[in-house]
Amino acid sequence: MLVAGLFLLIGGLHAQQNVVKVGLTPLAFGNVNLNYERVLTDRMSLNTTVGFGIPRNSVPFAANSGLEGNASYGAFEVTPELRFYGKDNGAPRGFYFGPWLRYRQWTISGDETFSGYSTNYEAGLRTFNGGIQLGAQWLIGDVFSIDWSFLGVGIGYYNLSGKFTSDDPSVDWDQVKADIETELGQSVDNVPGLDFAADNLGGEIGVKLPFFLPVFRSSIAIGFAF
Repeated sequence: MLVAGLFLLIGGLHAQQNVVKVGLTPLAFGNVNLNYERVLTDRMSLNTTVGFGIPRNSVPFAANSGLEGNASYGAFEVTPELRFYGKDNGAPRGFYFGPWLRYRQWTISGDETFSGYSTNYEAGLRTFNGGIQLGAQWLIGDVFSIDWSFLGVGIGYYNLSGKFTSDDPSVDWDQVKADIETELGQSVDNVPGLDFAADNLGGEIGVKLPFFLPVFRSSIAIGFAF
């Protein structure tokens, strides 16, 4: 009976319906991505990624932005992917392809001297992306997973928004607005499809910058199947 039970257990390991994974690529940016893949049919699965930024008082790759050391950073994303596997291996093993969607947002806040005035700022970037991806997943010993999404392409809608405020009643908001338009506007005016505007809202400046860009993505995740 014991031997028969072991054979049944080993056979069951070959019919994994779930894979939980941790993304390795986002760790380089100070983010954590958790993946859950559920097999739906013999050749199809749904992989969902939820990611978040580790709260900290620094902005990734902000060495030349003037924001380092006084900014609070956060990030969040959710990415559902429908995966179709080959008939030889079936889900969740081997090569796969399929559509994906992603919502992602980054936020920063802090204080900065702008136009000679001490101001507080809040900024955020929200994106809606979608496309097609190719990848492969290996199950070592039918338990340990290596998931490599090596090519993802698509299109993304980006919306950058920000707000500058100050408790200083002497702030010349028209001047701040003009300086923001000069500094930011010059960097985007020559990019086709970008629409930049800074609005004086009375006591604060609001900035919005919506645009579309092509999207390329690749990731590696490791985890366990059961």
